[in-house]
Amino acid sequence: MSDRNEFGDELFDLLAKVLNSTANREVFDSIRGEYGLLWHLATIGRPVSVGELAEYMQVVPGRMTDILKNLEKKGFVLRHRSEEDKRIVMVSLLEKGKEEAMRRRQYIHEKFKGINEVFSLDEQKELIHLLNMLLTFTK
Repeated sequence: MSDRNEFGDELFDLLAKVLNSTANREVFDSIRGEYGLLWHLATIGRPVSVGELAEYMQVVPGRMTDILKNLEKKGFVLRHRSEEDKRIVMVSLLEKGKEEAMRRRQYIHEKFKGINEVFSLDEQKELIHLLNMLLTFTK
């Protein structure tokens, strides 16, 4: 790698390979779909507006509506109007949804447990640090 352009090219190629690998595809797809929404609701522990969810997950409103319809049919979430502003639709996580979020979280842990064998603890911390730096740069 002789210059910054080559670094950018190599970084892009590596990220594309990581994100598109067969092993990761299922996990990454779920993060932007139902599981990502369930996990976000489980971690914040309060109802959230549909608009906030769409922004957090970086999906268009139509995609968010589809995700919420599926989750509501499964009994994982409840959509309801805001008490303060009836124009705003809020989403609450139901107990069944919390259980599903935890089940899927465990599945992802199992899927990636081998990473502990590939990276030392210091390397894991450094990887997290570097990825956070990358996220800060892309904002």
